[in-house]
Amino acid sequence: MNYPISEPSDGWMPYEKIFLRQLVLSVYKRIHSPLDKFIFMAAKETGYTEEEIAKIVGISQPAISKRITKIMILLKSSPEKKLYLGK
Repeated sequence: MNYPISEPSDGWMPYEKIFLRQLVLSVYKRIHSPLDKFIFMAAKETGYTEEEIAKIVGISQPAISKRITKIMILLKSSPEKKLYLGK
């Protein structure tokens, strides 16, 4: 039997996936530190807790919290903020 290969249904239309990918890329371009990019991605895109991220990167949880706060301040000043942060 031949079964067609298809993408799993995630509820997103192809144009929405393209838009979101471009939006995430434009946000990441504003974050210059590779470590900060990883921290932001881990916290906001994959849902890791600050404690889990701290263990992964080898710095304290308060340091992770401080970095996330700085990143959010940076992103709130970006033109994409209404689309990505919802404010």
